Amino acid sequence: MQTWDWVFLALLVVDGVALGVMGVVALAMLRRGKALAGTAKPAIQHARTIAGHGKQLAAHAARAGKEVLQRCREVTALVQKRVETTRHLVRELRPAVRDAGEVLALAKTPRAGLARGREWAGRLGRLRRAASTASSRTAGETE
Repeated sequence: MQTWDWVFLALLVVDGVALGVMGVVALAMLRRGKALAGTAKPAIQHARTIAGHGKQLAAHAARAGKEVLQRCREVTALVQKRVETTRHLVRELRPAVRDAGEVLALAKTPRAGLARGREWAGRLGRLRRAASTASSRTAGETE
């Protein structure tokens, strides 16, 4: 054998040893990767659980928000209805606007006083009926 053959043979042996060392290092890296993957699994599972809880919380918040919005609309409608009832009662109780001269003339005549008394009696009767109706509706709504 010539010298160059010995050199190539030595390089072949060195190459084989290097491949063997690389194989051992690759196996060590594979074991280390599996160990790290095992360590990361609980963290990944925990992150997924937190994401699930976040989705549930968002869904609950959406439902609660819709319920609050619906209740606000109901309360607003009820308040508007009561405001309209109050306006109606105020219009019913407020006497019609008249000239100052007409008011003085009506105050002087006894018939005018009687007519005005009857007018107020009618208004108060309507007011009593409206209050009775409103109180029976309110009692029915709270039950």
